[in-house]
Amino acid sequence: MESNPYKPPETEVGDVDEPRPPAERPFNATLGVRLLWVYLLAGLPGTFDLFGSRVMTSPRDQTQDLFIALVQGIAIVSYAVNVWLNIMCWKGRNWARITHLVLLSIALMASVFTYSWTLKGPAYQVTVYLLQTALNVAGEALLFTPSASAWYRNMRRR
Repeated sequence: MESNPYKPPETEVGDVDEPRPPAERPFNATLGVRLLWVYLLAGLPGTFDLFGSRVMTSPRDQTQDLFIALVQGIAIVSYAVNVWLNIMCWKGRNWARITHLVLLSIALMASVFTYSWTLKGPAYQVTVYLLQTALNVAGEALLFTPSASAWYRNMRRR
């Protein structure tokens, strides 16, 4: 009965320890996250305009007050979420860059319906809108380059 095929192997079996690649953030990931920060900073003046004296002192009814409060609340929450996602992208969280991409995709799809209306606004608002869109797309694209993707995969294993 020496040739029992059901006998477990006698040699020690174990996983081979792979050397971990360096966790140095690639330039693409660094630049991508920095562009996402610039995107947020470029939108701050427009967000502050929502809380400006012109909005707060003009005569309005209760429905308009509710709508303005809703828009202001959405602006605060969206900035907080974007700041948090940027921090998590910087720390190498793969889910954060995917969430950023999903939110950007939703925003770009929604902008199809508001694009002509947005371009009729004041020149500085149109410029900031186009600048923010370009920064957001470029920053997100850099986070999905091969070197950045490899870094995010390595950070997931840590």
